[in-house]
Amino acid sequence: MGTISEKILRKVAQLKLRMMPLSINKNSEVEFYLVDAFEIEHFFPFYKQLRKMGIDAAFVAEPCDINTAGKWFDYDAAVSILKDKGIKYYDRANRNAKVAVTTQFGRNLKKYKKACKRIQLSYGEHVMPMNAFQLDKKVAGEFDYIFVMGEIKKKRLETAGIYGKAVVISYPKHLDFFLQKWKTEDIRRELNIQTDRPILMYYPTWGDYSSIPIFGREIGKLKDKFYIISKPHHCTFRLLSEKNNMDILYEISDRVLDGNYDFAKSTLLGDIAISDATSGASAEVAFLNPQIKLLLLGNESMLEAYKDDILGFAAFVSQKRELVKMVNAVMREDDI
Repeated sequence: MGTISEKILRKVAQLKLRMMPLSINKNSEVEFYLVDAFEIEHFFPFYKQLRKMGIDAAFVAEPCDINTAGKWFDYDAAVSILKDKGIKYYDRANRNAKVAVTTQFGRNLKKYKKACKRIQLSYGEHVMPMNAFQLDKKVAGEFDYIFVMGEIKKKRLETAGIYGKAVVISYPKHLDFFLQKWKTEDIRRELNIQTDRPILMYYPTWGDYSSIPIFGREIGKLKDKFYIISKPHHCTFRLLSEKNNMDILYEISDRVLDGNYDFAKSTLLGDIAISDATSGASAEVAFLNPQIKLLLLGNESMLEAYKDDILGFAAFVSQKRELVKMVNAVMREDDI
């Protein structure tokens, strides 16, 4: 037990810490406002290119107590990644920046003046955009531009009545991945994966759309035949509310990757991949590794609505009793 004076001194020290001026770049022209650590890898190619062009671009990682996303922001993880990459960042937004970028909602950029151009960067594309917030007119209305991966997303925005905002940018996040020309054996060595079994990669999404509660243990039945690696959604990996799902992944998997592990590299590990059809991973896996065998998990209504899109590049399972049989069939045949 400390004395009263010691308690007062601690309080004063805490108060001084709160009152310390935050770091701000008053000259920044373009700011990437972080509300989630995963966004760094999506913003980084733009940041790097803008800096090369002499444009003062900056990352902003405001602590949770002042961040527009509040406690949702995994601040410590974000700062760790920024430091590891040697990225200059600031912990307070420059309200006078000319451009502000987010992957989420316009309200995340509310600290910037109205004259500031607001950009939403799409960070992936679903096979089935059933509840994609980016197709909401109200959400789109908060932005001057929406950067999208390709013409499909642009057309989906136009079908939703959102015109003149989409800018097709391809997928800068993965540019270095393709330039590096990674080999499977290099990634296996990096992760110290040693197995003679074929590798099954499992990419479940998080929350109510996750397949883990329904299909997780069914996938675990394949463990004798496959070396199972699960790559959890970053929210599944870090949120306490997702603990039960993480417990299942540890139970069924030979290896569970960190939620922030390089997604692109992980796709080269697998002989077959299983993804939730509602996840952006459903299309991204096939884009990054066209040779991988792919199986999507969902329900019958999803298959009915997007049958032509899905069966063009993946098998589909809606009943868990069919999972093991379908995986074995996919491994036997090139096409389903």
